[in-house]
Amino acid sequence: MCLIAIALKTHPKWPLVVLANRDEFYDRPTRHLGFWPDAPLIGGRDLLAGGTWLALSRSGRFSAVTNYREGGRSFPYSRSRGTLPTDFLLGTQPAAQFTPDPRIESGYNLLCADHSGIFYHSNRGGHTQRLGPGIHTLSNGLLESSWPKQRNLQQALEQALGRADTTPESLLELLLDERTAPDSELPATGISLERERLLSRCFIRSPGYGTRARTLILQNNEGETLIEEVQQDALGTTGRASYRLDLPPLGWN
Repeated sequence: MCLIAIALKTHPKWPLVVLANRDEFYDRPTRHLGFWPDAPLIGGRDLLAGGTWLALSRSGRFSAVTNYREGGRSFPYSRSRGTLPTDFLLGTQPAAQFTPDPRIESGYNLLCADHSGIFYHSNRGGHTQRLGPGIHTLSNGLLESSWPKQRNLQQALEQALGRADTTPESLLELLLDERTAPDSELPATGISLERERLLSRCFIRSPGYGTRARTLILQNNEGETLIEEVQQDALGTTGRASYRLDLPPLGWN
């Protein structure tokens, strides 16, 4: 997962709104959004290293992970970051007290949610913190970094949630923004300038790599929860999956 926006208690109908883009190599084997046959989870699944980038548990837990970009650093013996969400979702630790596996040396940002709140963890600085009401954004730096695509998505989501005609489809369309940030606003993460330009877009498409899934989670005041995923490749939409669940409040009560 490479870009996430979470709106908490900013809309009268949907106290929780999650928008997320997963950027990955197109040829990395993946199972799209669905119920897992061997675990009480719903989400996508990485078939190469295991784990997931974003998922829900049927008991009412949510988790998502992004890479922390640090070009030039390699951790060949690190356990996959994708196991962090599944460790939390299948465990019993409260979100605030979740202890990520120390064997994961690669940089990560992790979101964990249950009835007690939505909490942010990272192994690249900061401390565990609870997300309060408002719109929060996360990409491949720390939470609330002022990266252009985070600012753009936050502004677009704020405007969308203020309109009476906003629909799930219109929210998903916010993730299709292909604007490239000016060079003066690009972060310096140890990769080439050309790569920084490409990755500055909310929605990425390039030969071999790009946004492979757009995901939306909506939860209303009664706990009715929609999770929807639109699958992508360089040519466009390749598939879609949508599920409705009844779950306890995910971090907003």
